[in-house]
Amino acid sequence: MSRRPKPTILKELAGNPGGRPLNDQEPQPEKGVPEMPKGMGLAAKRMWRRWTKQLIEVGVMSIVDGVALEQACVSAALAEKFYREALASPMVDEFAGMSDTGEVFTKRKVNPAALGYIAASKNVKAFLIEFGLTPASRSKLKIDKKEADDEMPTKDQTTLPVTEINLDGIDETTVM
Repeated sequence: MSRRPKPTILKELAGNPGGRPLNDQEPQPEKGVPEMPKGMGLAAKRMWRRWTKQLIEVGVMSIVDGVALEQACVSAALAEKFYREALASPMVDEFAGMSDTGEVFTKRKVNPAALGYIAASKNVKAFLIEFGLTPASRSKLKIDKKEADDEMPTKDQTTLPVTEINLDGIDETTVM
């Protein structure tokens, strides 16, 4: 099985390490944040807000990435849920049988939530790689440093000069 193709934007950010010509006909969707899908849980919405901010900062978020990002967020929320459940009870009892006298036999096994956590975490990692948000995938990217003009102004740069305001000409007795 061959490797999945990498989006041109990620190849460009990595400096085109393969040296092959880039696809100049690849669709270039509009950059921006897609509308947050309805019906996501609180944990998924939290991840949506976090990841959209990060993806915009890296420069790889486009308005058509909503479905993939939604799946990543839902997978992350499931992983979080399974993690909490497995952490609370790492081992569970499973019915193993019953004796002739009615005695119930159980055996200890790993909580199925641990397996759910592993599966959901692998799914999240796959999405993070697709978006360039893992250390290994990010290490291949080259982002231009922001120009000084693009940086946020400091507090001193945004403070207005203090001037005296003459309030003597205001008549408080009249209603406008």
